[in-house]
Amino acid sequence: MTSLATAAAASALTEPLLGSITTDEPPDPNQKTETVGDKIKFWVVTGGGLTAMAAWGASMGIVRKTVLYVSGAVGSVIAPPVILRERGLSKGRSLRGFINLLRYEVNRLMEQNEILHNEIDNLEGEIGRLKVFEDKLTAIAEIQGMQVDHLVSLVDENGKVLKEMKQIVKGKILQDMIGVILAADQNRDFKIDEHELQLLTMRLKTMFDAQGITMDIDLFQELVRFNPTLEGVLQTAKELVSEDDDNDVLFKFTDGNKLRDSVMKSFTNRGKTAAPL
Repeated sequence: MTSLATAAAASALTEPLLGSITTDEPPDPNQKTETVGDKIKFWVVTGGGLTAMAAWGASMGIVRKTVLYVSGAVGSVIAPPVILRERGLSKGRSLRGFINLLRYEVNRLMEQNEILHNEIDNLEGEIGRLKVFEDKLTAIAEIQGMQVDHLVSLVDENGKVLKEMKQIVKGKILQDMIGVILAADQNRDFKIDEHELQLLTMRLKTMFDAQGITMDIDLFQELVRFNPTLEGVLQTAKELVSEDDDNDVLFKFTDGNKLRDSVMKSFTNRGKTAAPL
């Protein structure tokens, strides 16, 4: 009888481990899974245990042997826990539910792991393509960097050339103004009167318009009237033309082509009229 009760208890403990998941839904570990078979098994174990205990008690009362006392005591100790354990397994939280939940989680994690492996493979391919694209962009950036440096150097050089050309243009302007101012003193009194001033400004405006230069007539006349002597007018012209590039107040270079042609023509004429050495 002891062997029967022990075998029934062991079967009750190991049988839930044999279950398997048959649905895609995660099992509920709190769900009670008592079936008809579980009930039958519980009553078999309970009945067997109680029957064994009753048989042990009767045997000990009739035979009164030491062996029966020992076996009865052992059976009385083992049978109640087995019955209670079977009752807990059949009525309480099912071990099968936990095992099924673990199986479900393992399967789900394996699927997620496979998805992650596929994503990693795809990302490695994308990284390879991006590396090639990055190398191409780096090469283009290096080429453009050299081109930009060359362009900056050309701009700096062009600025220096323009500054030198402007100084040359100012020298030509002053030379032309001196000639016109000297010619404007018609009565040779070394003064520029109002009539001579009007003729002077008209000639200067016509000359500068042809060279692509705009002259502030009102400012020039105001300065000449302040010091109308021939020496004063020449000094005024020299100071105005010698102003810094950022402080030009009398002249505006409006037509670069006319100005360039005028300068080139002046240099050509100067070369033709230069005395041979």
